[in-house]
Amino acid sequence: MKILVACESSGLVREAFRNLGHDAYSVDLIDSEIPSEYHIISNAIDQVTASYDLLIAFPPCTHLAVSGARWFDEKDSFSGNRDSDQAYAVKFFMSFANAPIKHICIENPVSIMSSKWRKPDQIIQPWMFGHGEVKATCLWLKNLPELVPTNIVEGREEKILSMGPNTDRAKERSRTYQGIANAMASQWSNIMDTEVDPKYLENRVFVNFNKEIREVIGDWELDEELYYKLRPTGSSPGGGTVKVTDAEIVDVDASLIIPIESMTDEELEQALSDAENERLIVSDRKQAQATRRKKAAKAVIPTTKEFQDKMNALLNL
Repeated sequence: MKILVACESSGLVREAFRNLGHDAYSVDLIDSEIPSEYHIISNAIDQVTASYDLLIAFPPCTHLAVSGARWFDEKDSFSGNRDSDQAYAVKFFMSFANAPIKHICIENPVSIMSSKWRKPDQIIQPWMFGHGEVKATCLWLKNLPELVPTNIVEGREEKILSMGPNTDRAKERSRTYQGIANAMASQWSNIMDTEVDPKYLENRVFVNFNKEIREVIGDWELDEELYYKLRPTGSSPGGGTVKVTDAEIVDVDASLIIPIESMTDEELEQALSDAENERLIVSDRKQAQATRRKKAAKAVIPTTKEFQDKMNALLNL
């Protein structure tokens, strides 16, 4: 998948995707903190073309963020007219929103864009992804699933908000947390390809992935390492990947798997409400949304009580 990470100088999101084998590039007006031939020094808008499959944009929030209102009088104006600066910032933001790219994420703090354009699809916090800090981060999404928290931790330090105006404040404030970068890469890696490789239809493979039984739908190679691609689920809409050498293969009797691909809506609702069948294979967006509403997608194996006990025993739950 070809990815453009716009207005990123840290290189964290770019590298998270490249580490999973994607053709990812970052673009900003300054050098990348992680030197790379895949970083472009340019006006980001000039690089936004239909050649990319996914755009993740971090437009500057200086003249947009609600949290910065108290420092407004101390902000530099690049045009000499702060109203004009804000209008330009809105136009710059909307250039990403209207980009000719199928999958788009625009990240910004709580800002005037909620009223100038529309409310964000999701608001996330660093503590949802392994960082014990508070920083409300809005995501405007196009053809992308919401991010699923990966590591909810203690700690609600308002580190960024406590910063006063200084030369590094904007740069530090805009820096993406590693946990969020990793979640974007792992959960959005499979948006282009959820078809099952025929060889994994003939010989179905299941792995223990973060205490979930997950089905393998394909594989790919990076730096002579082979990775499994995992089926998207209600709890992991992006599917995810795992090194074959790190994968814990689980022996699953495929004859016990409920074929929900052929279920009617009524049959699916019944399966979701059945206390003995709370573990379901989720293979398309409609079913993923249904399981999320019912909060039933704890794993991806639909079971009888006997089979559920067997899976719990395998995972030591």
